[in-house]
Amino acid sequence: MTKYSVRFRCDECSQVHTMGHDIFLENGPASKATIGDFFSDKEIDPQVMKIIRNKALCPDTGNLTSQQDIQKIFLTPLDD
Repeated sequence: MTKYSVRFRCDECSQVHTMGHDIFLENGPASKATIGDFFSDKEIDPQVMKIIRNKALCPDTGNLTSQQDIQKIFLTPLDD
């Protein structure tokens, strides 16, 4: 299994931020991919859905925000 960081493009400041959770996926993307692209032909993993339903902090504005566009939420593989 590979460990991934879940990140999103923030509509508040246009930067990419972590959603604060790392996950493990079997057969996940080999390189950075959007949730929309990677899961285009299959159901989104339940642990990914749980994370993207939560709000995340924009460190630039200090506001809690959410990103509903799955083309703006990324899985980034992490090196152990």
